Order: sequence, then structure tokens, then C-alpha cells
Amino acid sequence: MTSQIRFSDEQLTAFLDGELEHVPADQIRDALEENAELQARLEGLRLEKQEIADAFEKLLDCAPAAPDLNLKEEVSASAGQLVPRHWMAAAMAACLVLGLGTGLLWPRKELGSWQSYAAAYHALYIDQTLNGIDRTPAAVAAELSQVSKIIGKDFDLQALSQFAQFDYKRAQILGFEGEPLLQIAFLSEGGVPIALCIFRSTGSDSDEVQTAELEGMSSASWTKDGYDYLLIGGREPSTIKSAAETFARQL
Repeated sequence: MTSQIRFSDEQLTAFLDGELEHVPADQIRDALEENAELQARLEGLRLEKQEIADAFEKLLDCAPAAPDLNLKEEVSASAGQLVPRHWMAAAMAACLVLGLGTGLLWPRKELGSWQSYAAAYHALYIDQTLNGIDRTPAAVAAELSQVSKIIGKDFDLQALSQFAQFDYKRAQILGFEGEPLLQIAFLSEGGVPIALCIFRSTGSDSDEVQTAELEGMSSASWTKDGYDYLLIGGREPSTIKSAAETFARQL
């Protein structure tokens, strides 16, 4: 059945643009008659031309005037003719279409480091994320044993409980560029999610705890024994720094 054929976004876009010689147009038409999901995908790819035109108009209104280059309006036939001003505006608008469609006109947020990705992940946590977690000592011990093997470093609950204001909740293995990234989650006394993230280091050790703000949260980082550490959560820099210094001594 044509409804089971999977069409790419490129094929659907070409279909919308009328480039029917490059796509299985008949199959797409048949599938559209019986596939609501495909209809929704096609509608999502459809550009609202009027909205784009309005956006161009606003951008052109804000654009600075072009400098007077003292060019003649007409040149000899051998040299060709100058492009009329309204044609130039149309060309500029076409460039803006490309920019709007690809995101080139606006900078994208580049995360880059594993710490940035870990911070973005932890930013999804809310107070209720960890509230319902209540583990038995045996379950916690098994969990820490498992993640210790994966990350290549031993952890036990006693070492992770040295900072009394944080209550251990869980440990899980995430990943960055194919390498394991350990996240250990706590709840503070005030119910704020806190994460201790650990990743194999590629740099030299640094016992000094560095503080920063990531994703609107307080954080502290350090490097020790071949591992990078990031402690992040809440908006109390002094608490995070104090906890980081405690963990840096114990782990």
C-alpha cells in the first residue's frame, strides 16, 4: 500500500515546490488520500509565503541604505546592464529565505563540552523529579557497584554522604561522544535537585575548585586522578562550592 511507503522530507519538499520530475508524485498523491500522518508532515513542511514576505518587508525596512557608488544607470551592450534596484531587492529576499530556512541568520547555541551537555540535561530536572525515589541500602550498593565498573572508579554511599545537606537519590550512566558519563543525583535539604557528574579527563589534575554559572544554575568543577568532576544545581554558589570541596577530598 502506498500509505506504508516512507517519503523523505526532501521528496515532500520537492513535491510542494512542483518539482514533480524528481519525486514519485503519483505515489505521494495516492498516499496523501489515505495517510493522515503524511498529510500532517506535508503541512508542516509547507512554507507560509505571506508570513515570510512580511518578515522580508520588516527586514528590508530596517536595512541601511546602500552607499552611492556613482554607477551609471546604463552601460554599453558589451559590458551588460546593471541589475534594476527592485531585482536586487528580490535577490536579497531570496538570500533571506535561505537564511531563515537554515538558521544562518541567527546564531545557534553550541554546547561543546561535556559539562555543557550535562548542565543542559540537569536543567530539565524539577523539584519533583527525584522526590519519589526511595532506595534500600542493598539496591543503592548494587547500583553504585554497577556504575563503578562502567566508569572505572569505585564509589560507595559513605563517600557520597559526606556532605550532610545532600541526600543521595540515584546514579545513572549517560554518555558523551561514545564515552560513559556518570551522573549521581541528590536532593538538597531544600528539595533542590543536585547532580555530581563524572567523566574521564583528558587534561591534568587540578585540585582547585572552579565555580561558574551554567544554564542558570550554580556549578563547581575540578579534575582529580584522571577524572573531571562537575557539581551543579540550584542557585546557591556558596553551598555548591562547599559541597564540591567536600567531594573533592573524599572521591
